Amino acid sequence: MKEKIQREKKLTTPYGMKSFIGFLEGTGKSAHTIKSYRSDLFTFQTFLEERLSHKKVEIKDLTPKDLMVYSEYLESEGMKINTRRRKLLTVRRFLKYLNSRNKLTTEIGYTLPAPHKVERVPKIFDVHLFIRRVKSMKTRTVPKARDRILIWTIAETGGVISEVVKLSFSAFEKSGKQAYLNYSQKKGTRKVEISNQLFSSVMEFKKQVKREGMAHQFIFMGFNPYAPLGTVLSDRGAEMILKSYEIELKVKNLTPRKVRHSCAVHWLRSGIEPKEVQRRLGLKTGYSLKIYEPLLKTKSKMEATSSEKTTVLKSGSQKK
Repeated sequence: MKEKIQREKKLTTPYGMKSFIGFLEGTGKSAHTIKSYRSDLFTFQTFLEERLSHKKVEIKDLTPKDLMVYSEYLESEGMKINTRRRKLLTVRRFLKYLNSRNKLTTEIGYTLPAPHKVERVPKIFDVHLFIRRVKSMKTRTVPKARDRILIWTIAETGGVISEVVKLSFSAFEKSGKQAYLNYSQKKGTRKVEISNQLFSSVMEFKKQVKREGMAHQFIFMGFNPYAPLGTVLSDRGAEMILKSYEIELKVKNLTPRKVRHSCAVHWLRSGIEPKEVQRRLGLKTGYSLKIYEPLLKTKSKMEATSSEKTTVLKSGSQKK
């Protein structure tokens, strides 16, 4: 009992946060996810040290009422619903972790309610027309050819930028008349159909970099300010590349995520089953596809209206 009391006294907010972040790193969470958790916990720490009361409050002294005050604090700061939801869920998971490690005698995180997530309808564009423009991009230099294949690959496969930049030439294959791209995953690979034109362009690019003395197993290497020579293109570097082609490709706010959304909607509108779209995108569940429902309904209404107009025109011509 005495040891338990001593252990609780040592549980300071910084110590608890450091332990939790170490746990996230040890379980293989991405750098982006860890950065997000750290930011959310820093907000919580600031609240405990500066806003909750006139004196510093440690985690072990928290009460359900304190957590409710934190929720009200986030709202008073003018944070959007989804931001508040994320920060509250982070605190809940943090407290649950401490309790599971016997660093807290009770698990009070469950008492902290979080608002429902507000799904935003994504901005999309005509991916079919977009790919036609990408195909016509100039490829006289190695960087230009690389940029074209990078954008083309995302547009045809809907790949996440973090997995696209790590692709090697061997990930592209052809079986019979059909070409494929194999994305590496924790459990095997995810095979996505691609056009024979994209496959041929990748193979031609492979020859091009070899002629230039830049041969490497990875496709998207740095040859300009977006990434140092001889290193694999970073996620940020790839995002900057897409941004630089907004005018040429005639798409405002061109980002990898916007291309991915447009690709997904294109597949769904083409009649591809949601389960297959989920597989191609590498999603664990089909819940993420719900954000596209308003776009699909809008398309259906437009088609229905067009069909009605056609019927009216036909009936009118028959009366004549």
